[in-house]
Amino acid sequence: AAAAAATQLFLGGLTPRQGEANGWWDSCAGDRPAKGSLEAAYDALLQRFHMCAIALAAALLLFASRGASFRRPDTAVAVDLIYTALWFMATYVVCLWLKDYVGDEACSTKANSVSGHTCMHVFAAYALAFVGKERVRFRRGMASVYACTLLVALLCSAAVLQRTFLSGYHSPRQMLLGGLLGLASHTVMRWAMSLDDFHSPRRGSLHALQMAWAAAGALWLTKLTTCANVALVVVGFAAIHHLAPLAV
Repeated sequence: AAAAAATQLFLGGLTPRQGEANGWWDSCAGDRPAKGSLEAAYDALLQRFHMCAIALAAALLLFASRGASFRRPDTAVAVDLIYTALWFMATYVVCLWLKDYVGDEACSTKANSVSGHTCMHVFAAYALAFVGKERVRFRRGMASVYACTLLVALLCSAAVLQRTFLSGYHSPRQMLLGGLLGLASHTVMRWAMSLDDFHSPRRGSLHALQMAWAAAGALWLTKLTTCANVALVVVGFAAIHHLAPLAV
């Protein structure tokens, strides 16, 4: 009964009534900064700083584990990181679909129903924490360095998400839905990666899930840019299949 009530509450919050705003829940804190303005430049700088923190965390995962060296990254971690990146690409396809399906245009002139920013930041935070804690054995002293790097990334995320609301990019409802999508996606991915033979190329059902998710990611990339970007998904999964036997 509790689960049914929670589901009903979630679905009720998912679809706002057309033309009806529910106070703060669907409010925009302000107008989006004009392109080229100082405020827009500040928002872009925050996002780039966050991406740099993520890149540094990924580098630490690859090179600071006990099975790696400065010249030779940890193969198993490389598989995990490639898989995580491709998984999020496909998750963003779901985000785009939900934007159109729900049809909430608050804080925008087009479908804006689910915050992709919030989805990405929540997903990245959980994914980096999961890989760092459960998939990597750090060399002495490097766990603390990674924890500090992850803290910087989380602080950047908090700053970016604050700007996402205060700059009028999304309403609280849209940001909550984005966060829930990121959390749900990470939960499923974590289950897949926790299987005992995740790195084994012989696991047919997992490979089917990988390729289906990769196809969704390819569709998103095709929609956004050129066929060259589709190659990123193909190369990514080719790398997984090539590296997986080495990671066992």
